[in-house]
Amino acid sequence: MIVSRPSLWGNPYSLEDVRDIYPEVPVAERAVTAVTLYRRDLQSWALLSDYAYYVSERRWDEVDAEVRATGAKNMAEAAAVLLRGKDLACWCPLVDERGNMVPCHADVLLELANR
Repeated sequence: MIVSRPSLWGNPYSLEDVRDIYPEVPVAERAVTAVTLYRRDLQSWALLSDYAYYVSERRWDEVDAEVRATGAKNMAEAAAVLLRGKDLACWCPLVDERGNMVPCHADVLLELANR
């Protein structure tokens, strides 16, 4: 299942967004910050609201109904139900230019789905 932008599970925070919102964050820490912001947004329905921007009203209504049918209190709980047993794919690089592992929001989703 694709979890990159503009899917329902995509991280709305790009590295450029982090740079603009938090200019004091060093380049090497921007991915960590983007994932931290994503993890925070999973504790509400913010991602579901953001998804409405990318799809038709009809599609959003279908997805909204599917997500809320899980009985979840937030997107983190919905992810745990809807992503369990799925392979997740994103376009984030696995390593930076120095060869260091780079965190990805899909790591958060995998953590939730594998609880």
